[in-house]
Amino acid sequence: MTIKAFKDMILYRIAEKNMHSPNDEMLGYETYEAMLKIANDCYPINLICKDGDNRLERVFRWVNSKGIYLRYPNVPIFDEKDPKYNGETYIDFDEPLNYAVLNEVLFRLSLEKIYRQISDEVVSNYIANSKNIVMESI
Repeated sequence: MTIKAFKDMILYRIAEKNMHSPNDEMLGYETYEAMLKIANDCYPINLICKDGDNRLERVFRWVNSKGIYLRYPNVPIFDEKDPKYNGETYIDFDEPLNYAVLNEVLFRLSLEKIYRQISDEVVSNYIANSKNIVMESI
């Protein structure tokens, strides 16, 4: 999902609930925190790395003792005035998990438990559907 599409979906859901829209900085922070929460719950495939001499990524958490780890995802930039903004850039997370991130952000903004439940269900489905792929890459 692109940065622009993600932001549009969040703003649409917030407008449906007549909630106050977060500013771009807050949306970026909440999205990043949601990504870290979900990366704690499962193994997003595009964050899996193997340790080596030329490690450039920061280690978020170790997966096993063979040098496999999850890197930190890139912080999404939603501010169109920021020189690093590119609305067509994809959220730095596995595509199926973007919906978990989206619902986790909505939970954080609204405190409505249904969004956390949806997020957790998406993560559970991701784990069930990607278990073999993740284990092969580890």
